[in-house]
Amino acid sequence: MKDSELTVIEDVPSEVATTDLLGASPGARLDEATRISNLLSPIIREKALSVSISGREHVLFEGWTLLGSLLGVFPSTESVVEIAGPSADDAGVYGFEARVVAKTLGGQVVGAAVARCTRGERQWANRDEFALASMAQTRAGAKALRMPLGFVMQLAGYAATPADEMVIADAQVAPSASASAPPSPPRPARSFGSRPSSPLRCPAPPSRWWASRPTPPSWWPPPPTARRW
Repeated sequence: MKDSELTVIEDVPSEVATTDLLGASPGARLDEATRISNLLSPIIREKALSVSISGREHVLFEGWTLLGSLLGVFPSTESVVEIAGPSADDAGVYGFEARVVAKTLGGQVVGAAVARCTRGERQWANRDEFALASMAQTRAGAKALRMPLGFVMQLAGYAATPADEMVIADAQVAPSASASAPPSPPRPARSFGSRPSSPLRCPAPPSRWWASRPTPPSWWPPPPTARRW
């Protein structure tokens, strides 16, 4: 399987869930979907529950479960099975396939999907088996919620395809501002502690008052017993 290929199978139409979850009449369903999307959009933005891929914002699995909880829909894993490698010589587990259904609290199935995660994908080639199994369930769970609730996410201003389904290639990642900016010219080197080219002349210290007085004779001052005239 190529890096850009993901296997996701949907088997429950979204029209069944829309009527049951959002109201009876078309106007009521649209009003409720708009209200939910207005509540959801700022939370996804503030909590960083989406990633930008090829210029579009794709919501992570946590954002999809948040949307599902607002409408009383939750993912439930039905099965996780191992996938054999494409060659008979492949040792170990090649990948996993998971089936997840989206259910209401009353047990009604409103969405379902099957997804895979294998070592044929570049970013998963050397990961542990539990990581492959977990990602297969994450992809299937996000897709199962996307089936009945994708249009609500679209109303919130985000792509309907979950981020966990997207394979991020190098060409899809926009260059950052720092990477695209030209390098700044080198700054001139500064020398610390070097002597200036011309010596500095410091002014002479001021003369002290005793420097101008003559030197007194050796017999001065007179002994205490001498009479002074």
